[in-house]
Amino acid sequence: MDAERRQGLDAEETVSAASGPGKSRRRIVLLGAAVVLLIATIALCIVVRSDAHTQPTHHADAIIVLGAGSWRDEPKRVYRARLDHAIELYEQDLAPRIIVTELSPAAEVAQDYLVRRGVPGSAVVVENRSRTTWENLAYARVIMQAHGWQEAIIVTCPFHLHRALRMAHDMGLPAQGGAATASPIEARLDRKMYFTLREAYSYLSYLCSG
Repeated sequence: MDAERRQGLDAEETVSAASGPGKSRRRIVLLGAAVVLLIATIALCIVVRSDAHTQPTHHADAIIVLGAGSWRDEPKRVYRARLDHAIELYEQDLAPRIIVTELSPAAEVAQDYLVRRGVPGSAVVVENRSRTTWENLAYARVIMQAHGWQEAIIVTCPFHLHRALRMAHDMGLPAQGGAATASPIEARLDRKMYFTLREAYSYLSYLCSG
């Protein structure tokens, strides 16, 4: 029995010795992968925030406001902040017209909001078919091409602006950025971090989709 017990113990030690280095290597690989993922995420977040304070520097043909929904005949708070910033840029004579983008009826709600805030109805153009950022820009671009307008100012939240400008560039739409820094998302650190992180992966997904 003693001999059998010793043989059993020897076998366990042999298995342990063989598996020990393997487990250590797996831990190192997993730790390395986690570090790489963390670094990549931080880098993406930095890229996403790179246009967070960008503002237009010269005159353009139109201001494109990316949609963010409505509620009970009023633009949602995030959308309202974008519209308010568009009004500021319009009043600075940076562009003679504003294109509001969003699926109907939110686009019409945005139009009504701008008019109530003093923007002439003739200066507001409605794009009411889009559901995504790409569609916001693509349909707005169709409107601009139909009127012979060349350059746009894209207004959206700071976390969203870099991807929007990249999309505009990719579809051949000359554009400047106008970050709506008064967005309620910017006022709370937790929301700012959450939306920046979410946008980082949305931007990565866009890049990977070609």
